[in-house]
Amino acid sequence: NGVHLNKKPHKCDQCDFASAYPGVLNSHKRATHKGQQYPCPYPGCNHIAKYKGNLDKHIKNIHSKHIFGSPLIQSSL
Repeated sequence: NGVHLNKKPHKCDQCDFASAYPGVLNSHKRATHKGQQYPCPYPGCNHIAKYKGNLDKHIKNIHSKHIFGSPLIQSSL
């Protein structure tokens, strides 16, 4: 593959985005052009992510009981 050569043969047909990997292009199209969204399931939280991985990070960082040993108030699902 051309990732180390900075080749990006997989080009979006709707904008200037290009990727070395077809899966990354597909994720880009879903998140950017099809409007796929992942809302936070915690009551009262209005966070919406374009990618499931970003939602998972949000939940871990914002809604987990402890971050770096400091307790946080956690909403229940």
